[in-house]
Amino acid sequence: MVLSQAISFLYNTQLSGISAEKENIKGPLVLNALINYKYSDRLNKIKTMTVTISKQDFNRNKIYFERDVFIPGFEFRGVITGLNDINDTLLAITMSETGWHFTRRLYKIADSLKEYNLTLTDPADLATELQIILDSANTDMPFTWELGDDIPATADYDFNIKWKSYYEVLVTIAKKTGNEIWFEGFKVKFGTRGKTITLDRSDKIYEDLSTKIDLDTYGNIVNVVGAKVGGTNVHAQATADQTNLLYNYERVVSNNDLEDQAAVDAIAPVSLKDFDSIDPDVKIDIEEELVHKYSMEAGDVLKITTNSETQTVKGFYRVISIDVTSSKSTIKLQFSKTGKFIPRISDNIDILEAILVKIHDLELNS
Repeated sequence: MVLSQAISFLYNTQLSGISAEKENIKGPLVLNALINYKYSDRLNKIKTMTVTISKQDFNRNKIYFERDVFIPGFEFRGVITGLNDINDTLLAITMSETGWHFTRRLYKIADSLKEYNLTLTDPADLATELQIILDSANTDMPFTWELGDDIPATADYDFNIKWKSYYEVLVTIAKKTGNEIWFEGFKVKFGTRGKTITLDRSDKIYEDLSTKIDLDTYGNIVNVVGAKVGGTNVHAQATADQTNLLYNYERVVSNNDLEDQAAVDAIAPVSLKDFDSIDPDVKIDIEEELVHKYSMEAGDVLKITTNSETQTVKGFYRVISIDVTSSKSTIKLQFSKTGKFIPRISDNIDILEAILVKIHDLELNS
């Protein structure tokens, strides 16, 4: 037997042994001896967690891609999606929540790979259309996904998708209908995610606070440029009817698939809706204990009250993202006077009232 054959034989034998051992493993891998960690939860994103462990604390044969995993401290359940050998003693493991399975395959029905047109003309049919997508995805899942209850009334839509994963399709539908998508157990949920949390007056909500209004993503004048017709690109412009801002902010959207004037005229007002709102961000460094105390998740609405003269944040805020690490915990909030999310498609005046007036009223200058 030549050397290459010997190596091949040993490699195949090793793989066979590992495969057999995997078959004998029951239940998720429980990780609780963590050297450090990072947990991330964002609206319309897959929850992820990366931990560093000592190689001496775990049987490394039981740590492999796609294995089920559970982190007791965060009640985090998911699958291993990344491994990184840091050095001889440390191993970093990246995990994603179980909704990650939707990212593995491209959306197709009856094994047909093509460009799909997704059209909804009756909001009551949204659950029916979502169920068709889930049925297709469930042909290759480790368990059966179910559609969450109480799919809300929604907006009509008509858009094309080409070679996108099941997850990208579901997220796109959520955004087109003004909804959010998240996963609970083996259910795919659509609607407005989150619960209302009233913080105790004794809770110290922040160690450090910063606010930002990002005008880089704002435009009250949007130009849509399409393909060339007669040597000149077809062009349409949409302008916000009313704004309280002192200056205009222009944005350009370009797509050669827009082949005539009618096409750019139709897309211009749609593009304007994507740009004509300002999302105010409030970033707060908080103690990790508060995240666990209230089981905070992206989408939660926080009612913040305080008797402290030094804590100037008061009112309703929606949690946009949560990042918890072994050294620092940060939540990103958006202000809401009603506790309801201010979506990107909201009326400009409502948003400006919430931002320009209320931020001043709440003295968010600490």
